[in-house]
Amino acid sequence: MRSTFLTLLFSTTLLSTACLGSAARGPRFYDGLAEAVGGNLYWPSKPIYKILCTKEVCFSFLGLGMKAVFLGSIGVIAETSELQRQAYNAAFAEHGLDWYWSVANYCEMLKKPGGVNRIQSFSNGLLSKGEITAIHTRKEAFFSAYLRQGIAPRTGVCECISKCRENGIRLGFITTTTQNNIETLSHALKDHLKFTDFDLITTKDDVNVEKPSGDVYGYALNEFGLAANEVIAVEDTEINQAAALQEQILCYLFAGEYATTTHNLNAINSLEILAKKI
Repeated sequence: MRSTFLTLLFSTTLLSTACLGSAARGPRFYDGLAEAVGGNLYWPSKPIYKILCTKEVCFSFLGLGMKAVFLGSIGVIAETSELQRQAYNAAFAEHGLDWYWSVANYCEMLKKPGGVNRIQSFSNGLLSKGEITAIHTRKEAFFSAYLRQGIAPRTGVCECISKCRENGIRLGFITTTTQNNIETLSHALKDHLKFTDFDLITTKDDVNVEKPSGDVYGYALNEFGLAANEVIAVEDTEINQAAALQEQILCYLFAGEYATTTHNLNAINSLEILAKKI
């Protein structure tokens, strides 16, 4: 049974159909494959999934029906992790805490989305909700101050945005960060790109549950009036990538410098790769 299925799967027609439909089918489709070959194919733990999702094959279908690109996080557009780490440490010091997040600490922290969640987890119950909120508020203030000094976009971001505009492909900046962070980042990048090029920018205020919930992606699809298979997403961490996958959106991983990766599902090292295929 397994060998018969594999023979069929490797046929050109079925492979093309599986790759083209991966955005629409999402995890449930790969769960179906798992039943046939044995094992969980949600992440690329098995060679067959890697074949289905190689970026060379999937990118060959970008021109067919793609109507929007969702850039999913601040970290997709600019490398801000070091500034954020410094901002956390400054906030800890200001509140009289002897905490210090090293680069290694912060890489581990990035596995849990949301600054408040990171502080709460690290405090291990020693801080009240009010104290955690106050620390995070000061962290945001420090981060904003650091960003005002200016920052450069990541490789290929400007090219990707330009190609989308030239080809009538709509753009979304699909975050669950704060409105203040969006405004500060926009100012910091003003010499490189315009946030008015985005047709939709989301913040944590648009949903009840932040990433890794897929709610914000569902909200974005609804706002655009598009189906999941008409959209390509890009995220900077695997936990954020999972949010797009929950909504059955084909999502590429453009991992940040501090993002630890395990599965490297649809990983790319530059948005120039995407720009060239638009």
